[in-house]
Amino acid sequence: MRTIVTVGLLVACLAGAGGLPVVFVPNAGQAPAPVRFVAEAGGVRAGFLSDGVVFTQRGASLRMRFAGAGEAVLEGERPLEGRANFLLGDRSSWRTGVPMFSGVVYRGVYTGIDAAYGVEGDALKSEYRVVAGGDASLIRMEYPGAR
Repeated sequence: MRTIVTVGLLVACLAGAGGLPVVFVPNAGQAPAPVRFVAEAGGVRAGFLSDGVVFTQRGASLRMRFAGAGEAVLEGERPLEGRANFLLGDRSSWRTGVPMFSGVVYRGVYTGIDAAYGVEGDALKSEYRVVAGGDASLIRMEYPGAR
């Protein structure tokens, strides 16, 4: 048995524009190098880094970092049938057939704890999955540079 701790984020809306679903796509060159996955819709971009998430809207960014976390493995969760294509720059830079996911998960972000991100309704949802006997008090988030 596991405990699920759900934490609301400061992102009010990461909704699919025009009814399109929000998808999580591995970074294949469409974002800066530290970003591992990207989800974008409704003018909000979430860039998933190895140690946290950067939310960007209208040029303003908010970074959330897993404070005191270990080396988590970040991977896509619940693969979708479609594929993304990024035709940026010259033809040699194009990336096609990039897989898409309906969420991402940081496995082992804390001992016995995974952090998962997905979409519920029209909002980005974070969820901490704590194994039986795990210590949810380990979960800490920092917002570097936030005032």
